[in-house]
Amino acid sequence: MAVTWKKLAYYDEVSSWGPVSNVTISGGVIAAIDNVYNYSVITEGLAAADDLDKITGVPENCRIILRANDPDDVVTLVSGTFLKLRGDFVLNGTYDNIVLVGAGSDVCYEESRCSPNLGDGAPGYDVEDDMKFGAAHELTIASGVAVSDDSGASRNLLIDTEGDAASDDLDNITGYAEGDAVIISPAHDARTVVVKDSSNLNLQGADFTMDNIYDSMFLLNLGSDKWKELSRSGN
Repeated sequence: MAVTWKKLAYYDEVSSWGPVSNVTISGGVIAAIDNVYNYSVITEGLAAADDLDKITGVPENCRIILRANDPDDVVTLVSGTFLKLRGDFVLNGTYDNIVLVGAGSDVCYEESRCSPNLGDGAPGYDVEDDMKFGAAHELTIASGVAVSDDSGASRNLLIDTEGDAASDDLDNITGYAEGDAVIISPAHDARTVVVKDSSNLNLQGADFTMDNIYDSMFLLNLGSDKWKELSRSGN
């Protein structure tokens, strides 16, 4: 089984976050550092709690990881104009962390989060915040586009070719909102779906041929029917 993993580092293609660097919140903002991916966040004025609304200077497609500098402090990442999250997220423990992807113009999207230190009685994720993709839902390509038929409710998509053709190109998926994430796979082993690196599907530099029902691609919606690839798996 051949699996292609996403690269964690941005420039050097090394699967490591590298050494940690301290950054201090100022007015709800921290500034990224060139070629740094691993950040320890300090509250402004060493306050016991602080909000983080924006991270400037994260290159487009760059992944960074954040944690609180002091596990006794509370750093709350606020979902909004610049931080596109699955709800606000609190860093308040030694192992709490969140991975973000730069989208340009100082916008970052959440890729994953980990909060093992919530403690007894602390609330976990709300249902709508959970990384659940639900039951598989089939969409058929029409003129290169797979159109949601349930107002973007389905996130686990099986893509079939137009007219049951042996092979078909997928140029876009429509009907979803900014911040939605979907996993796509081919509906049948006998019919090949080629996901095209296009103006709407911003892939990792190359098309992706899915000819096995266990092939998959993870996509994040950037708004206006545009998508960013987060990972792929070819089996």
